[in-house]
Amino acid sequence: MLWNYLVRMSRVFDYISEKEEAYEHVIVYVALGAFCVHLGLIFLNHIGLMIPGIGYGYLSSIYTPFSLLLFYEVFLLILSVPRSLILSIGKQFEIVALITLWNTLKDFAKLEEIKIDASFYHNEILLHIGLDMGTALLMFLAIAVFYIIAKKIPEEKTVKHDKFVIKEKVVALILVLFYIALAAFDIIKFFLNSSPTAIPLQFGTNSFYQNIFTIMIFANIVGLILSFLYTHSFGSVFINGAFVISTTLILFALSNSGPFTALGLIIAMLFSLLVLAVYRFAWMKSGNFRKQEEQLDE
Repeated sequence: MLWNYLVRMSRVFDYISEKEEAYEHVIVYVALGAFCVHLGLIFLNHIGLMIPGIGYGYLSSIYTPFSLLLFYEVFLLILSVPRSLILSIGKQFEIVALITLWNTLKDFAKLEEIKIDASFYHNEILLHIGLDMGTALLMFLAIAVFYIIAKKIPEEKTVKHDKFVIKEKVVALILVLFYIALAAFDIIKFFLNSSPTAIPLQFGTNSFYQNIFTIMIFANIVGLILSFLYTHSFGSVFINGAFVISTTLILFALSNSGPFTALGLIIAMLFSLLVLAVYRFAWMKSGNFRKQEEQLDE
């Protein structure tokens, strides 16, 4: 009875994930429309209409469509949960790298808005921009290497694995509901923001992404617990646990600011990268170890 209910829930998730291409078209046109509207509102401010919550810097308009695209990337992260743990972690890293670029855009918008000569605040923003750009570049490199290593790791498909995927789809469906609730709450805060000094519009706040990564930590832990029903492989358990640690470190990094954020994000990526590299070596090179794992699963 319970299993039939879980299967139905997994089919609901399948239906949602099958519409991915349609979602992409919608988000692209919405982001383009939001970009044009934001540019128009800034123009109205320049001619003296004084729209509340809208600044004068045209660069801040770039932030709006980028925020919407980041929202969609989080949705794609949730859809990737049942497909592959490694793919899901890679998607988390992609989002973190985009958030870093997103912060750079915010800092550029601030520079355009303040329009002052060199000062401590001005120089501080420039330092943040340089730090974010360097961090984003290192993360981009780490993600590329991560996928190169992940590509070499084969996936086994068994009846047990299929049952595990159904349960993960149920978890992902619950994540979709949380995502909708958090996104709705953040959008409401966005429209309630009427401060005339908002630079730029705070659509997609850091708290939204912190909440998302908090939920992902619990989702990864649930996946780790469920995996014990289908495998006793030390390698699989270890890599699941390592990815939970990486996600936790990402959350703590996003909860802080300054150099610690950059350092925490890079350490999280490097840790996962090294764990995946060791896992690949054990998987493909150590035949005896692999046989022992298969015997434990039987």
